[in-house]
Amino acid sequence: FVVERDGGIFTGRPLSRPATQRRPTAVEVAVVGNFVNEPLLSRQRRQVVQLLGILGQRFSIVNWHNHKEVAATLCPGQLCVRLLRGEVTW
Repeated sequence: FVVERDGGIFTGRPLSRPATQRRPTAVEVAVVGNFVNEPLLSRQRRQVVQLLGILGQRFSIVNWHNHKEVAATLCPGQLCVRLLRGEVTW
């Protein structure tokens, strides 16, 4: 899934196609923006939280991991990580 800056949600990789061979059951959610330098917009944040809730219920997901936890990258950026973990509000 891809969450655009305006909050629009689009399908990305089909759920029937694994993200990687190492994570064949992974569900990927991409959020458009540079969250090293700027926070998610409020509509975008609401859509991400709602989407993660729906996917979590639908697929019994209890542990979410961000891109930085599984790859050498700054993505998704500390502003996104802290916000989604409830450490900061905007």
